[in-house]
Amino acid sequence: MKKKPIRLIPYLCGCGAFSAGAEAGAMALARAGLVELLRGQGLDVAWWRDPETAEYDYKALGLKTRPAAASSAREDVVYFHLTQLAQDVEDAVREGFRAVTIGGDHSMAIGSVAGLAKARKAAGKTGVVWIDAHPDIHTMKTSRRKTFHAVPVSLLLGEGDKRFAALAGICPVLKPQHIAYVGLRSIDEPELHQIARYNIKTFTNGDLDQFGLKEALSQSISHIGKGAKARFLSLDLDGIDPAFAPGVGTAVPGGIDAPELLKLFKSLGRKADFDVIEITEYNPGLDQGGKTADLVGDILIALLA
Repeated sequence: MKKKPIRLIPYLCGCGAFSAGAEAGAMALARAGLVELLRGQGLDVAWWRDPETAEYDYKALGLKTRPAAASSAREDVVYFHLTQLAQDVEDAVREGFRAVTIGGDHSMAIGSVAGLAKARKAAGKTGVVWIDAHPDIHTMKTSRRKTFHAVPVSLLLGEGDKRFAALAGICPVLKPQHIAYVGLRSIDEPELHQIARYNIKTFTNGDLDQFGLKEALSQSISHIGKGAKARFLSLDLDGIDPAFAPGVGTAVPGGIDAPELLKLFKSLGRKADFDVIEITEYNPGLDQGGKTADLVGDILIALLA
């Protein structure tokens, strides 16, 4: 079977996070030669929008400075980028591409999932494997810093500001039985309540020690595929041990072993056949010798080549 061409879609927004930096992630990866690396593996791949020349973050709205946290201007920046991302993903999927979204803070999941769900008419039937140190299921009422990268899962489940929750045209976009968390190790108490309330399948870092990463990923892929019309992988780089992925804004000690994850992606990831893959929270200003950028390339090769 011929492989689908791949469209890399940048999310040039960091205003969903409290601190700046992630908005430069896609630009840094472009300069590091991500496309050339992937083409060297025989992949038909190109950037949909050149991240080196596109307007990014607050500059895309003509603002001269980064808006204050929790301000309406900050919210407008995030909404602008999410609207564009959702449309880009929808177009890519409809046109027969496999979309890879690259950011950027984890608010991007709202647009990435919405675009896929709309293209496949899969609102309520989109399966999501969410690899992350954090569950990102706060609401704006419980998020201490009122940041959008803390709330994407709750918004996709239909909670909160409906203009974000309804980007796919139907709200809610996700149902809890189609979500699986892998690698959680920093969970706030309100998020624990949310996970229990929705009964979301969850493998914490402790669970990985008990069951193993292979079993956790295998179960998660099987779980999210039941009754789903589309499959989505969200990989927050802080889900991986900081020794392998230092270039993230919210690093948490411990985490997934990168060599093991790459090995499993080569087998399990292909079986999952994710329609959209999301790589998020790369902050090049915090990277060490390009270690995290190199890992992003290795991840995409493992999943796609």
